[in-house]
Amino acid sequence: MSGGQVAEALREGVHKETGLTCSAGVAPNRLLAKVCSDINKSNGQFVLPNECVACMTFISSLSIRKIGGIGKVTENILKGVFGITTCEEMLQKSSYICALFSRTSAG
Repeated sequence: MSGGQVAEALREGVHKETGLTCSAGVAPNRLLAKVCSDINKSNGQFVLPNECVACMTFISSLSIRKIGGIGKVTENILKGVFGITTCEEMLQKSSYICALFSRTSAG
């Protein structure tokens, strides 16, 4: 049974037992699965294949707000100072971010 089939069975079971709908995300790890579960809300699922290219493509397109620990304030700083709105842009400009937030620059 595939991960997508398991998620479908769980969603059907929840609906049958409670009458409630739920969404599910299936991915190579729990953090990506959580992000995937938001994609087809409120009664759907999204399956991210366990392939490097698929995962990198998916992550690249994500908003930086999907990264744990990045809230409105940090998002506004990254957007305002660096023009960063996606994970791909963050990776491309990571050397600037590391320099800005390094121990020596905090000194």
